Amino acid sequence: MRSAMFSRQPSNKETLRRQRRRARILALGFESLDSRRVLASITGVVFADDDLSGLQDNGESGLPNRIVYIDQNHDNRLNGAEPYQLTDGSGSFAFEDLPADAYSLRMFDGTGTQKITAPESGVHSIFLTADASVGQIDFGVQISGENEAPISDPVHYATKQGLSFVLPFPNGLVYKHGADTPNQTFVALQTSESENSLVEISLAGGLHYIPADDFVGQDTATYVLHDGRDASDPITLTVDVVDKDAPLQTVVFDGDPLPENSPAGTVIGKLSVLAPSLQGNIVFAPLTHHVQINDNLLILADPALVNFEVAPEVRVLVQVLDLDLGEEVSQVEIVIPVSDADDPIRFLGGPEYGDTDEHATGTSFGIVYVEDEDVGEQHTIEVEDSRFEIVNGMLKLRDDEALTYPDDDGLVVNYTVDDPAPGGTQHTNQITITVFNLNDPPTALNVSGGLREKIYGATVGPVTVIDPDPHDTYHYTISDPRFEIVAGVLKLRDDQTVDYAGPSSSITMNITATENSDANYSVESEVTIPILENASPWQNLPESLDVNNDNVITPQDVLIILNSLNEGGPRPLNSPFDGEYYLDVNGDGLLTPLDALIVVNELNTISNLKSIPGGGFPPIGESESTEDAPPSPEGESIAEAAQTESAANQDHFAAPSIAQPLMVADADQEPFDEDEDWLETDLEDLFV
Repeated sequence: MRSAMFSRQPSNKETLRRQRRRARILALGFESLDSRRVLASITGVVFADDDLSGLQDNGESGLPNRIVYIDQNHDNRLNGAEPYQLTDGSGSFAFEDLPADAYSLRMFDGTGTQKITAPESGVHSIFLTADASVGQIDFGVQISGENEAPISDPVHYATKQGLSFVLPFPNGLVYKHGADTPNQTFVALQTSESENSLVEISLAGGLHYIPADDFVGQDTATYVLHDGRDASDPITLTVDVVDKDAPLQTVVFDGDPLPENSPAGTVIGKLSVLAPSLQGNIVFAPLTHHVQINDNLLILADPALVNFEVAPEVRVLVQVLDLDLGEEVSQVEIVIPVSDADDPIRFLGGPEYGDTDEHATGTSFGIVYVEDEDVGEQHTIEVEDSRFEIVNGMLKLRDDEALTYPDDDGLVVNYTVDDPAPGGTQHTNQITITVFNLNDPPTALNVSGGLREKIYGATVGPVTVIDPDPHDTYHYTISDPRFEIVAGVLKLRDDQTVDYAGPSSSITMNITATENSDANYSVESEVTIPILENASPWQNLPESLDVNNDNVITPQDVLIILNSLNEGGPRPLNSPFDGEYYLDVNGDGLLTPLDALIVVNELNTISNLKSIPGGGFPPIGESESTEDAPPSPEGESIAEAAQTESAANQDHFAAPSIAQPLMVADADQEPFDEDEDWLETDLEDLFV
């Protein structure tokens, strides 16, 4: 497959277009050398990056015969007017005599078998601020597969003495004569000069031949075809310069500069011959496809090559024919000047993705640029999100603005530019920003709820930590050792209670929450917990039958009530609570046999006083089922009293009818003995 580029020979003496390239610095950023350092050249090495590290390590050799070029057009193509260098045997290259400006350097590869690993983007962007030092850049390359060098047919041309000719694209040395593997591109590199003429071979294979005025004979020059990895063997260009039988006078072109963007069919100008002897049957024939000639008028046929920014002039090779003699008189090159026009914007470019830490202000995300063929034209790029701005082409957050996680993670920011050219439209691009979450310290700690007196292990309420990071976990430190936090809830320890001392009763403590993931992040808060009066201090809520607060209902709870009745008889219970046990089972404020009876009824219901395997009684909530128990004999049913938190005081009590034995404890509260401590069923002494 043949591939052609542009048809101009690179020259380091050509003025570089500073404003154009500075506006096209890619979003990869640029290296800015200190103004105290001066820079006159850019040097570097192209190396085989075998370990894909991006750095030239020991054992990784330089790659010779690679093409490194300055991408002046920022189009990732090696164009005819762009300076280039071939690497030497060690892979080194150097660009000399560079004025202060912005430069983008790439390595040409037309094969697709060389992956640039360093830099990852494939382009080095460097900004030279002064004129006298050296900047170093390297290209790492990963090579894959085999490659064949381009080949060429023999190239042989002829012209008349003193007459130059031009072979532009597509009639040049690359497209017409060269060949390579399908889908690969290659360029022509001139390797020698002619001794008898001026020979210029462009990268695209264009040929400009100017023989010496007095030279007649065979002339040669050499070149190679190069695909970026391999070069062909030297190819010899042969030109036969023959004597002119009849001298041809100058062909004159009369016309104005051709505006770029002119449509096909535009009349460019008129051709004429001044020589009197050639005023007869002389005609002109174009040797390039982008023009036609009709009645000596030069007419534009293909406007694609008419581009002021690419070439300020168009060269047309015209054949002069003598119809009377039936032969070619000469070939002449017509130079047509091209005038500039306001070109539409071709592209609005910039980084597709960016990232920043949350809370970081003024973050830069990369260069945004307008690709416009009109050198020096100014454009205003607007960012839709007011938190962003563009400063010297750099898209960034304003200095007092930052993004947050997760609200701004994945944020899409649009930026636009209006095209002032005739027929121009608005161009829009966007960048997607990732916001990295940083661990934030907690900011506050709150506790809600109050503390009920006379309750062991009483619960206060949930502890809430205010933290921007919703999934952080904490461990707690409490200044008051009576308290603990279990499952995020502040409570008294199980062996602790508090007393109510009036409406202003409260406990103040300091609670510190420390992040489990980072001990440096914590928050301390002073909290005041109100103490709430217990309306039934002698009643154990929520399980009022658990008189001794051991989390099980057993005959021991009955015996405690009986022992207290034996000691002091039925009586109102003092307030505040000054005892050890919760004697007021029914919450009426009195100690009576009814309190014991309620517990007895519950014991009859849950187990008929049968021990669970292994001894003892089931914990509260785990009683044995009585669905299969036989019904109580007539007259032996036990009355059940409803549990209430408060009831009117009673001055007399009814005795229950009971058949089951009751357990009692010794007066000194010795542990219950199942073999000895059983009361008879006669409970008359309990009633008044």
